[in-house]
Amino acid sequence: MIAGPIAILLFGSWGLILTLLVVCTAFLQLSFRRLRQSHADIWRNLGEPHVLGDRRTYYSARKFVWSKQCRELDDAVLTRRASFSYYSGMSAAVLGLALVAVLAIQAVLHALQVT
Repeated sequence: MIAGPIAILLFGSWGLILTLLVVCTAFLQLSFRRLRQSHADIWRNLGEPHVLGDRRTYYSARKFVWSKQCRELDDAVLTRRASFSYYSGMSAAVLGLALVAVLAIQAVLHALQVT
């Protein structure tokens, strides 16, 4: 009867991870929008990024938004949005890795019990 609580924990964890990824994506898009509005030259140099746009521009723009170089623009709104995006994305990644590790350990322990 331990499967019930584990299933709830599993689905709850995945729900939290997905929520964090959605928040990360939303704030990243808001960061791109702020770049377009307040720092148009940088936004154009980054390839006019959009979350649903070309992966090449998306990744380089995300790297910029999450960098010290972006924080040095002294734009409090952009820095706050970028930080929120970064920390929600990294939290999702850490939780995802922890969940995978727990599931792998559980599978290994179960396999050792069976043999």
